[in-house]
Amino acid sequence: MRVGLTCIKHHSTFTTNPKWLTARSHGTLFIASTAIIPELHRMGFGSIWKSWQIAYARMHGFSEIVTNVRKSNVASLRLNQKFGFIVMKEVRNSYPDGETALVLQYRV
Repeated sequence: MRVGLTCIKHHSTFTTNPKWLTARSHGTLFIASTAIIPELHRMGFGSIWKSWQIAYARMHGFSEIVTNVRKSNVASLRLNQKFGFIVMKEVRNSYPDGETALVLQYRV
């Protein structure tokens, strides 16, 4: 049964060129996208998914997780905060429709 998806990268700079990696980006798991099929919202799959992401980061030795959510996506923001993610900053015009993104961080 498919319930959603997660897209992750092993550092937040999206590059394999070591010259472009900062000390901070080493050890960062970047969650580029998380989605649950709309028909399965409010059934607990988001919490299961978030738990898996944190367990994956711990298991693979990451020191932090960075992700972003649309500012209007209150449910996703609350879910992340429930697990201990904190808002690091806002990025205006982050999405093609001009919406602001909230960048969130979790220390593993």
